[in-house]
Amino acid sequence: MPKVEETKGLFEADTQFSLRQVFQSRELRTRVLIVYSNMFVIAMVYYGLTLNVTNLGGDIFINFLIMAVLETIGFAVPTFLLDRVGRKPVYCVSILVAGLACVISLFPVMFGAPEWAVIALCMTGRLFVCTAYGVIYVYGAELFPTVIRASAMGTGVTVSRVGSLISPYLADVGILVGGKLENALPLVVMGSPAILVGLFSLWLPETKGTRLPETLEDLDRFRSKRRCGGCYGTGDEDIKEMTVEGEAEGLTATR
Repeated sequence: MPKVEETKGLFEADTQFSLRQVFQSRELRTRVLIVYSNMFVIAMVYYGLTLNVTNLGGDIFINFLIMAVLETIGFAVPTFLLDRVGRKPVYCVSILVAGLACVISLFPVMFGAPEWAVIALCMTGRLFVCTAYGVIYVYGAELFPTVIRASAMGTGVTVSRVGSLISPYLADVGILVGGKLENALPLVVMGSPAILVGLFSLWLPETKGTRLPETLEDLDRFRSKRRCGGCYGTGDEDIKEMTVEGEAEGLTATR
C-alpha cells in the first residue's frame, strides 16, 4: 500500500499543466512549442483556405462542392494510414504538401497559367491540411505525458483558435497588393508557415507502437535515451524504466 500511495501522490502532483513545468523540462518545452505552433498554423490554413474560395476563379458553388468532398477524404485518410504507416510520416507529409501546394500557386499566377491551375493547387492544399488536422490531435496527444495530456491538449486547442481568428484577414490580404498577385498572395502567406512548422515536426519522435510517457520524469528519460540513439522501446527493460518502483505500468499506443 505505501508504494501505491506514493505512486498516487506522484500522479496527483503532476496533474496541473503549468508554464513552470514547460520551462523546467527541455523535452516538454520542445514538444509544446512544436505541437502548439502546428495546431496554430493548421487551424489558420484550414479556415483560411475555406474563406479564400471566394477569391478563386471559376464557379464558387462548384469550388465549395469540391472542397467539401476533399475535406471528407482528407479526414478519412488517417483512419487507414495511422496504424499502418505511423503518425509522424503521415503528419509531416500532409502538412508539408499542404504548404508546398499553397506556395507553388504563386507560379501559375506569375506565368499566366489557366485559373484552374491555381484552383487545383488550392484544393490540393485543402486535402492535405485536412489530413494534417485529423492527425495532429492523435499524434499531439500521444507526445504529452498522461498526467498532463488533457490539460496540454486543451491549451493547444485554445492556441489553434487564435490561428482561426486571424484566417479571415489572411484570406483578404491580396487586396493590399491587387493585380496578378491578389489571388495567389493569401495562399503563399498561409503556405509558408505550414512548410516551416512541417520541418519543425521532423524533430518529433514517432509514437506508433510505443509506450507512452506517464510522468514528466518518463519524458526526461525518453530524451536521454534518444540522445544515446535509442527510442521509446517496448521491451521489458523499457517497461521497468517507465514504472514507479516497479508498480506503475506504461500505457501502450494503439498499434
